[in-house]
Amino acid sequence: MSEYRHILAAVDCSPAGTAAVRRAEWLATASGARLSLLHVIGHFPEDFPNDWIPPEDADPSTWLQARAREVLDFLCAETSAVEAERHVRLSRGSAAREITEFAADNAVDLIVVGSHGKRGLAALLGSVSEHVLRQATCDVLVVRGESG
Repeated sequence: MSEYRHILAAVDCSPAGTAAVRRAEWLATASGARLSLLHVIGHFPEDFPNDWIPPEDADPSTWLQARAREVLDFLCAETSAVEAERHVRLSRGSAAREITEFAADNAVDLIVVGSHGKRGLAALLGSVSEHVLRQATCDVLVVRGESG
């Protein structure tokens, strides 16, 4: 096994994202690696929960970035990853592309991403974790969500 220097946990607001952060934090601690968390805000957020809908009087991108930072701060406190760097990106395309570009631009040598275990049509269309596996130029660890 290679020694990791920079581990990236790609985070969404789900049990799978939390599981990815927990595993990435454990690996970073064990290997002495730098840990970064990345949340990508989709350019067409059709599956956002209601509490992620910006108020009418707020700039949507600014509001969503602030909301994502709150979630990252909460995850860091909940998972003992308090020293982790936190990054939020607004997607120009797919979340997988944003994740792999961030990894390449920041010398990440391991991406940890959660899997939702989708079935049916969602599985046929492909998941973010599957696309990251195919596009990344570094190691990728896919972690099952806590409920799966």
